[in-house]
Amino acid sequence: MFSAQFDLWWPMHEIGRDRDIYKSLNHPVAGQLDIEHTTFLLSENVNLKMYINTPLTGTGTEQKVKQLLDSSSLIGTGHYIQ
Repeated sequence: MFSAQFDLWWPMHEIGRDRDIYKSLNHPVAGQLDIEHTTFLLSENVNLKMYINTPLTGTGTEQKVKQLLDSSSLIGTGHYIQ
């Protein structure tokens, strides 16, 4: 599910993928979260970047993130997802 602008830019090669980086985050409730951090760059504007973090397959991270989103454990930590 991409935006109309993304669908337009992608075949014109105005969006490029920088590189994938794998990170492990230590969440205070969920524990270790293993993610793939991907950066997309727009060729016309070097200051415009899109960052996407996705759970690494087979690590249990996807389930942990779902549990965090379904729980109230985020409340009171100073970090809120809206």
